[in-house]
Amino acid sequence: MCFQNVAIPARAQSSADQNLSHKKTSGSQKKDAARSKNRNETIDVTERRKVAGGGMMVRHTIAKTVSSLSHNYIEMQSPTSTIESLISTLPGVVSASEGPLTTSFSTLHIRGMAQAEIGVTFEGMPAANPFTYSTYTPSLVDSQNMGQVNVMQGAVDINSPTYNATGAEISASIRGPEDHQHVHVAGSGGSYGTNKDFIRYDTGEIGHTGVRAFASGSYSRGDMWRGVGDIERWHVDSALTKQWAPGSDSKVIFGWTKAAQGEWLYPSLANWKKYGMKYGLDDQYSPGATHYVGLNGKNTGAVYGTLKNHFSFGNGLSLDAQAYSVEFHGPYYYGATLPVKNGYVGAQSYNSLDNYQNLPGYDPTNKNLTTAELSNWYTLSSGLVLTGHWQHKFNTLSLTYWYSYAQEAAQMRFYPVNSKGQWNGNGAALTANGGVPLGEDNENGLQQLNSFAVDDKMSFLNGRLTIDGGIRMAMANRQYTQDLPGVVGSNYKSIKNVFVPSPQVLINYNFNSHHQIYANGTTGYHLPGSLSSQLASYSRTTGKAQSLPLADYKPEYMITEELGYRYNGLFMANVAGFHYNVTNHQISAQSYVEGSTSTRISHT
Repeated sequence: MCFQNVAIPARAQSSADQNLSHKKTSGSQKKDAARSKNRNETIDVTERRKVAGGGMMVRHTIAKTVSSLSHNYIEMQSPTSTIESLISTLPGVVSASEGPLTTSFSTLHIRGMAQAEIGVTFEGMPAANPFTYSTYTPSLVDSQNMGQVNVMQGAVDINSPTYNATGAEISASIRGPEDHQHVHVAGSGGSYGTNKDFIRYDTGEIGHTGVRAFASGSYSRGDMWRGVGDIERWHVDSALTKQWAPGSDSKVIFGWTKAAQGEWLYPSLANWKKYGMKYGLDDQYSPGATHYVGLNGKNTGAVYGTLKNHFSFGNGLSLDAQAYSVEFHGPYYYGATLPVKNGYVGAQSYNSLDNYQNLPGYDPTNKNLTTAELSNWYTLSSGLVLTGHWQHKFNTLSLTYWYSYAQEAAQMRFYPVNSKGQWNGNGAALTANGGVPLGEDNENGLQQLNSFAVDDKMSFLNGRLTIDGGIRMAMANRQYTQDLPGVVGSNYKSIKNVFVPSPQVLINYNFNSHHQIYANGTTGYHLPGSLSSQLASYSRTTGKAQSLPLADYKPEYMITEELGYRYNGLFMANVAGFHYNVTNHQISAQSYVEGSTSTRISHT
């Protein structure tokens, strides 16, 4: 709930004419009065309406519960803010991150639903990993360029290109190019050596072409608030818009991110009480130690681009067409130990590492070798979204087609560490059995999705009553391979096909311009996430599967009912009640491994 300020205009006008109207005047006085009349000034003083709630509450009329943050609010927050940190103040949202400056994903829950059940889009593009549903929002956009962030706490948009939005949806937009040429430079600093430098250039309209553009770049860094290590991030945002005709325009949006940060060492309660914020990785290397800062970190990046078009053809016909591509990549690296003899690569055993006696860091008195475990990974998602609209009298019909092609790969390699804690990720990886690279993971994933949606919105009683009904039908094909020695048959490759219908109905009634009630019944789904739902990974010490795929591979499916009331007047308020019915609920339990940089994840 928030209060709004009302604009109150006032006018001040010179009273020279009034003072002269009831007095006798001489000729010279008349001339002075005429000159004074020509010099009269009118001053208008107006208090402009301030944004409701400082930009934390945007008025909505859709028959769903929606909370929004406008740019007015975002620009007042820390310049290192991410989408997750900004929405943590909204109703139903619980968000946590590794620190105020992070390049990794955060933990997010909305109305009790986990992150894997929350769809995320940025400028109409699916912004989550299409296989694991992790979100890397720090890689998407600088907070200075955010236009608006919306959270649908329950129902999701039937036309939204999301793979996993069963319980909620987050959508964000970029702040478009300015109408006039403009340069903005900003710098900020804080504790733990944190600083961010930002520059943005807006071209304004280029000639009389209807083309406007902007480009921005930023650099930010900071020390990790616990333990040793630091965080660095380089980022570029850009956009170009072209107005073809009234109601028809095109936009090209591009973003690029490169980031590097140290890894966090997860403490037990006893360690936290003993060491506090000093608990973390070691800044000095000692032979055999895997918690050295030089052996643990993340080098991540992202590249995305989209072409958005809106065309109005008249007679109520319009078309939205968008093509996009989003790529996230690593690698991650961790300190690890490998058995010099009698270990495993995949499900295949080895007697000893190849040429182990000449390896850097080899100690004949130690049965294990200290290594750097390098996990190279990437995900690439590309697609096309077409939505046609036909508005005729009280009826609006929409048809949507979405095609998505996504692929991912992850390859693990191990590299020897010398006595000084140094290793070379571009050098030769450790091998066994005559040249077989060691690794627990060598996966490839491929997913194709075809989605069709039809939606019909009808308006009655002069727009006071709207009824909106539709259905989305998604057909997905997902396949994985685990290319490790000794892994064959159904353990090597898995192919799954899924068809999911998702109907919804939305009803909205406005008593007047201030009072509104709404009700909806919606459905959503998401496929089981990650490789572990279809194939196993294998231990390097036992050769046995560390996880088993789901015996019954079915998508999670959720039915949501929601009833809400909105008021907009002197203040704004929204209250809603909801009910969830979830089948095939997929639970991912994550627990810290004490004294490790890793977490243990199990799926049910």
